[in-house]
Amino acid sequence: MYGIEDGTKTVIGTTFNPNTAKAGNQPIKIWLDQKLSPKVGLEFYCFQENGRNIVIVEIEAAKSIPVKFDTEAYVKI
Repeated sequence: MYGIEDGTKTVIGTTFNPNTAKAGNQPIKIWLDQKLSPKVGLEFYCFQENGRNIVIVEIEAAKSIPVKFDTEAYVKI
């Protein structure tokens, strides 16, 4: 989540915009889709709270195997 302070969960806002963000020359969503294996649902939700921008990144949990980003596997517990 962008715009929420770790630990305190205080809304601090963010300048990150997934609609314009890039990784290299690629839009961030396309870049992330290429890095995740197996292919899982990936969505960005953008909204404002008290005039501050917040972005939530939702990545679907894998059904039967860990999700890998590049070669590093992650499991949601």
